Amino acid sequence: MYKGLCCIVQGADHIAQNIICQDNAGGRYYERYGAAVVADGHGGTKYIRSDIGSRFAVESALNTIDAFMADYDAFTRAIRANSSYILTKIGEQFFARWTDKIEAYHREHPLTPEETEKISDDQSMSLYTFYGSTILAAVMAEDYYYGFLVGDGGFVVVNEEACVSIPIEDQNSYANYVSSICSRNAFDAFASFYREGTPLCLAVSTDGLIKSFGSEEDFKNYHVLLSASLQDLDKCRESIEKNFRKRTSQGSGDDISISLVTDPQRLKAGMDRINEKVSEQLEKKKNREQEEERARLKAQKEEDMRRMRSLEGNVVQLQRRQEELKRQIQELLEQMPRM
Repeated sequence: MYKGLCCIVQGADHIAQNIICQDNAGGRYYERYGAAVVADGHGGTKYIRSDIGSRFAVESALNTIDAFMADYDAFTRAIRANSSYILTKIGEQFFARWTDKIEAYHREHPLTPEETEKISDDQSMSLYTFYGSTILAAVMAEDYYYGFLVGDGGFVVVNEEACVSIPIEDQNSYANYVSSICSRNAFDAFASFYREGTPLCLAVSTDGLIKSFGSEEDFKNYHVLLSASLQDLDKCRESIEKNFRKRTSQGSGDDISISLVTDPQRLKAGMDRINEKVSEQLEKKKNREQEEERARLKAQKEEDMRRMRSLEGNVVQLQRRQEELKRQIQELLEQMPRM
């Protein structure tokens, strides 16, 4: 039986500005596979229902995965025979389910006068825009795994050797533009992958998490630490939530969400390697900190020496000035008439 967890933390800035959490996350765990999904509803005045859009995105992704994998053996044969074709069909079905949900909801809940005032007067704006969101979905099966995304965020694989990789990234987001499932060319931003193998953990997260790290390496190392704590999911979830609250308050202020899936038997078998990896990371971190401290002390020593030389130069200048003043005073005294 696959297992997993989800954690959603509202951004510190969103709390301060009384903005609803726009992230959503979900997971489903079965005997032969498990799925993890996150979605990040867009900020901005025109995305007035992005929290609903991200919720429907998570539901649509999970329902699509379940529909395709209902006959597990048939699906396994199909995706192994032509993974590109199957993943394209999964993407098409996901978009169809999401748009159907949006249209049905919008018919039952048309924009309120208050919502209408918040959006621009652009009459060409699609109703899907109001519900704009990203989507990231990961699926772990018995001896293969796959995933897909539209938009930014983090997609992490922790393999059997506890090595971390990012198998897929959004290639279309830049500056203030983010790929979205609400755009007219959304499918052009659909990216997917398929791999054979038995990883220890798959994790997807919204961009609020990866942006809270100083480097990609630190982001990857964090997932090894997560893997080390997954044997107690409740305790792990509490730790993640506490850590996310700290990150959003000290970082970007954005919502942060994660969903992950693991096979407990694989995880148990790989725990020795995970612990070794954690120890390696801690040793590497210790060495890096020591190196940084040596560099800091060296720089401080050089700065102290520079200041010392500067002070010595100032003393010399003062002495010369003092000698000059003495000379000038002596000249003045000599020029004064004797009494």
